[in-house]
Amino acid sequence: MKLNYHLSIPEIMEFFSSEHQPFEEEWLKKAEQSVGAALPSVYREFLLTYGGDPINDILHPINTSEEICTTYQCIAEELEGWEEAFQEAVEDGTESKYAGNDYFTLWKLPEEQWNQVTENYVLIWYENQGVWNAGFLLSDLLAGKPDAPVYMSTEDDFITFQKCAENTREFLLQIYVQAAYEYEDAMEGYQDPKEIRRLLTRAGIDIEKLSSDGSVGTCFNTETKELYLYFHKEQPQYEELVVINGMELDNQPLF
Repeated sequence: MKLNYHLSIPEIMEFFSSEHQPFEEEWLKKAEQSVGAALPSVYREFLLTYGGDPINDILHPINTSEEICTTYQCIAEELEGWEEAFQEAVEDGTESKYAGNDYFTLWKLPEEQWNQVTENYVLIWYENQGVWNAGFLLSDLLAGKPDAPVYMSTEDDFITFQKCAENTREFLLQIYVQAAYEYEDAMEGYQDPKEIRRLLTRAGIDIEKLSSDGSVGTCFNTETKELYLYFHKEQPQYEELVVINGMELDNQPLF
């Protein structure tokens, strides 16, 4: 038995499928032109190799090259829908009913002052019911960071975001922990810490080594063809282990 820890994204993608569907660079360049900055090189390379792979849409969809946009662009569209109501409130002197409404605050400001309320993010992924969006800070892209942190909206809007991953790999692994549940018979999920430790011990996996690689630890058993994804965080304390049997996937892994 051989255990491979800390898998790379290419190794993860080969596990899920041996055939890949890249995004077209021409359309990717159009998206970058629209947002006003190049995507981080690490994420750009991912899109040009694996962007259209089924795992990226099996639960929470990836933003296609046509869908990549900034939160400021989305806010502008939202404000078009609010325009009549906001204008009426100003004319009627009933602005107080929108107290605490950040969209109302933004509506009253010129776009160049929106950074008083929210930063501008470049959106790359979204929850399947639209509850959250995830993306990079536009300022990080303009600074040319090759593997920028990823942020996620927290209030079901395009305004309030917090960091969810330090880099592209960590973010993608978080997505794939959730996506794995769509494989049904090919996977098992565990959330009880004691059960997780018993299972890992039985499998011969070193939990310290597994958990030393960011928020999602990875390990592949070359004998059983099982992929272990271990998600953990301290605040609030939470653990989750997903075990996927590659032998039961439609596309067999290559390693």
